[in-house]
Amino acid sequence: MPLKRRLRTLACCGLLQIAALFGIPMRPEEVQEFMQSLNEQKVAHTLPEEKEKGEGADPEAPKS
Repeated sequence: MPLKRRLRTLACCGLLQIAALFGIPMRPEEVQEFMQSLNEQKVAHTLPEEKEKGEGADPEAPKS
């Protein structure tokens, strides 16, 4: 497991523990959903640069 991901998980668990110490209620289902969302892979959408645009470019895009 990468260090960045491990630190993020520890920080989130620490925040949940602090919330529990102050008496902020959180249902077990919410905690489980939160922990599962940490494990999901994120997909980054990138836009092509001008010189990379080819035939698949958006036809409705404004022309320069």
